[in-house]
Amino acid sequence: MKILLIPNFSSQVDLKILKNLAKALSDRGHSCEVSLFPLCQNKNFPADGNSISQRFKKTEREIYKNLNIDVLLEINRFRSNYLNKKIIHINWVQDLPFSEKSKLSKTYPKSIIYTYGSPEFFGFTKTNFVGVHSLLSAYAENENNESDLRKYDLNLLGYMSPLWEIAREDDGYYPKSFSSNERDPLLLLAFKEIIQKPRTLFSLLCQDLPLNYSRFFATYEFEKLLKKIKEIYEPLSGFLDYQTKPENLGGFQKKLWNYLFVEYPRYKDRLILFNKIKELPSNISKIVAGPNWKKYYPEFHYVGEYKDEVQIFEKSKITVHNNTHGLGLHPRIFECVACGSFPIMHGTPHRKEYGSLEEALEPGRHFALYTKDNFQEVVQYWIKNDEKRKKGVQEAQAIFSENHSWDKRASQILEDIKNL
Repeated sequence: MKILLIPNFSSQVDLKILKNLAKALSDRGHSCEVSLFPLCQNKNFPADGNSISQRFKKTEREIYKNLNIDVLLEINRFRSNYLNKKIIHINWVQDLPFSEKSKLSKTYPKSIIYTYGSPEFFGFTKTNFVGVHSLLSAYAENENNESDLRKYDLNLLGYMSPLWEIAREDDGYYPKSFSSNERDPLLLLAFKEIIQKPRTLFSLLCQDLPLNYSRFFATYEFEKLLKKIKEIYEPLSGFLDYQTKPENLGGFQKKLWNYLFVEYPRYKDRLILFNKIKELPSNISKIVAGPNWKKYYPEFHYVGEYKDEVQIFEKSKITVHNNTHGLGLHPRIFECVACGSFPIMHGTPHRKEYGSLEEALEPGRHFALYTKDNFQEVVQYWIKNDEKRKKGVQEAQAIFSENHSWDKRASQILEDIKNL
């Protein structure tokens, strides 16, 4: 078969995942190509950067009608109406806006839909929905995972949302509050977000609305939604109910809710972790890195950026991980374990769901569990116990290699295609 794999947008994470999957499919005798860009922009999953249609000035119809392939796998893209009915379409859902949930109930010809974790977690049961399966990222071995030259005792990597600027909460270091002359120009902060991360607010603002967008971000409107999210989410709990829906909200408010619902808990979790890391003894070497971190905390020498997270994992004894909804088998976990770095993660009520860390590995052995109250103690224990930590990583590598290889992911896809 001739298979084309398409990212949601041109990100390092997406492309690395698809290249690993393409290699596994190629090893099974299929012709695979990975596109560097999405075929078209999608209003439901807005993409950063240019799409193929934009770069070559072609319509969605022209792009999809001219595909000469057998299988099209796209991340976060439902089947285009212009795609040839003979072509098998795979939608690998990794982020699902609430407004898109209903589309998973539709029956598409020659189509497969994968959720990034348990379908039941997203509210889909096998009895009610046809053609919806689980498909996680996977484990790829790393040749440098035996290195003892660990420069860092621990790392915390990830995007730090510009919501930090908008919400203006006390972060434990810089107390933040609105001044009277900051309330109106919140539009500028929204545009900062668009510039820094276009896909998150692209759909929020690209619609027919009054020119005075700032009134939608006024203190009352914004803080009302933020207050609701604070009421339902306990930081570092791993219990953000993905099926929670706001009530009595207009169309624009729902979109704003969808954005805040995802970004605020993530921002809050990482902010708490950052403050916990700051409090660790000075002899513990650490790195906190990712987009925006250095901008917000330039005073700290261990705060910075990174081009390749693998290089940091290879140099770190411990990788600090957090996940708002608890399905913690993020690509970052597979990569850090492959590099010989020991993951630590907060607990979650979803610990036995497919896609959770506890479903795959044994806590206290292959990874460590922490809470916001015992974080420092857990970190110092696993830094100190070198042999126990190394043994845990080696066992986790064996488990991932046995159960979560890219070859197994390729096998599942080919079997699902066969059963269409």
